[in-house]
Amino acid sequence: MNTKLYSGTGSSLALTGLGFEPSMTWIKCRSGSASAEDHVLFDAVRGSTKRISPNTNTTEWTSATNITSFDSDGFTLSTNTQLNGSGEYASW
Repeated sequence: MNTKLYSGTGSSLALTGLGFEPSMTWIKCRSGSASAEDHVLFDAVRGSTKRISPNTNTTEWTSATNITSFDSDGFTLSTNTQLNGSGEYASW
């Protein structure tokens, strides 16, 4: 497990430096415009377009504007403002 802190850019963002290819990530905005948004989880089994919000009672849902890929040293985010907007984020 590794924690990755990052600043949202609004553009495609490759997060690297984890030291391994993640099979799951849990993302939460810590401050900024999306800080009131739900927590989101993604895993390699469901695929990068499937997301779960563990702090709600909603089911899994699909969106092409989430994580675009799990990579050999991290993962790549799309332009989704809940995951990569103006603010500071944490990924576990």
